[in-house]
Amino acid sequence: MNYIELNRSFKQLPTDFSQSTHSEYSDFSDYLQLNTGDTFDWDELLKLHRVILISEAGSGKSEEIRQTSIKLRAEGKLVNSLELCTSFT
Repeated sequence: MNYIELNRSFKQLPTDFSQSTHSEYSDFSDYLQLNTGDTFDWDELLKLHRVILISEAGSGKSEEIRQTSIKLRAEGKLVNSLELCTSFT
């Protein structure tokens, strides 16, 4: 399977984010789409000690992390990642 680099941008969720403090947004995804704050790319994320990626199911998070890990390991860098899976019934 061929991997296509998406060149995603990422946004930081404010530490005080909650439905009550941001009631003008109908849900979390609306906040991220409408918020015009700073965005980050992978190079900036990789400078951080810890990162959590949250996105819609099937958006390619796991594969993008896998491919980024392969690239970093090829550069001789230590890579740790943890995939959290939750099943709702």
